[in-house]
Amino acid sequence: MALIKQFCDEEIQMQNYEDFACQLKSRSRKNNFQNIAYIFDFDGVIADQFDDLIYKMNVRENEIKEIETIRKKIKINCSDYDINYQRHLIYQSIALNLSIEIDKGPAFPAVEFAEEHDIPYFILTARSGYYANKRLYNFLYSNNLNPVEIFSVGRVKKNLQIEYINQYFSGKTLFYFEDNYKHAANAASLRLPCVKVVFVDSAEEAIDQNVRERYTEIVKLFLRD
Repeated sequence: MALIKQFCDEEIQMQNYEDFACQLKSRSRKNNFQNIAYIFDFDGVIADQFDDLIYKMNVRENEIKEIETIRKKIKINCSDYDINYQRHLIYQSIALNLSIEIDKGPAFPAVEFAEEHDIPYFILTARSGYYANKRLYNFLYSNNLNPVEIFSVGRVKKNLQIEYINQYFSGKTLFYFEDNYKHAANAASLRLPCVKVVFVDSAEEAIDQNVRERYTEIVKLFLRD
C-alpha cells in the first residue's frame, strides 16, 4: 500500500516497511531477484535507534564541562562541533571501549532476506566518525552481513549517493529503507522511476529519563576505569 505524504508543498509516494515485510514471503516464492537491489540506512533500520536517541538528547546543565573532560581523556579533538555531535562522537568511543554491542533494528529481517537470496545491498548512513564506523563494522561482522559497499556520508544529503547508485545500477529496481522522514521524503521527491522508498517507522521513543539514565550509567562506568 502506498504511503502518500506532503513534503515541500508536493505529494510524494513511499511504502511502509510493514507492508513491504508482509510481501517478503510471496517474493521468496517467486524467486526473481536478479533485477533488484537494496539500500539500507543503518541506525533505526537494520540497527536499533538508541545511538540516535543519545545524539538527540537535549543538552543538560554542566554537560559541556563533562564532555570536555571525556573528550580530553579519549583524545578526540572535536570541540568545534555542536555539543550533541560531540556527545555522539565520544559515546561511540566509550561504547567501543566497553564492548557495548549494537542491537538489531526493525528492518533487520530485510537484510537477512537479502543475504539469503543473494540480493546486492548497500548501507547508506550518516555515521562517519571513526569509532562509530568501527562499531558499525563490528555489527556487520558479528551478524555475518556482507554489503556491496558502505557509504558513510556524515551530514551530506543522502540524495546525492542515491542518484549515484541509481546511475550505476540503472537496470535494477532499488529499494531504499529509511527511518528518517526528511531523508526518505528527499529521496522520494527525486522521482527516480527505479527507486522505491520504504519508510521504516521505528516509532521513535520519546527521549525520556530511561535513555538519559542508561547513557549516564555508561559514561560513569567509563570514567570509573
